[in-house]
Amino acid sequence: MFSPAPRRADPDAAIRSTDDDAAHSRLSAVRKGYLIDPYIELLIPRAHLVPSKPPLINIGTFLRSRAIDTLVQNWIKRQPDSQSVQIISLGAGTDTRYWRLWVDFPEVTGRKAMTILKNASLRDALGRDPRIGTLV
Repeated sequence: MFSPAPRRADPDAAIRSTDDDAAHSRLSAVRKGYLIDPYIELLIPRAHLVPSKPPLINIGTFLRSRAIDTLVQNWIKRQPDSQSVQIISLGAGTDTRYWRLWVDFPEVTGRKAMTILKNASLRDALGRDPRIGTLV
């Protein structure tokens, strides 16, 4: 009798799961008043079931978010006024910092795009004619 072929473990599954953890931490920090983010709850399936994180996690999430925002804002301020800038956030997952170009695992960006297309608040934030797709 032949045994079934062994299942290959997804080598990227653990990396992708860090997005869920980060999103849940951000949601907790928003709920506890550490951050303002009107979109994070909309991007997390069944967000009402996600438990709050301990204060140390909320503080860490706040500090990390503030540091990234400060770095990005300072970089943009250093650019000439006549120059347009584009931020590319690699591995952005469910990061909600103004709908930047996402370069991430197809499963993550696909889930994010579908959530945006299904939610009027998120769609409206993109403007009149949002074009969400993938680059091949």
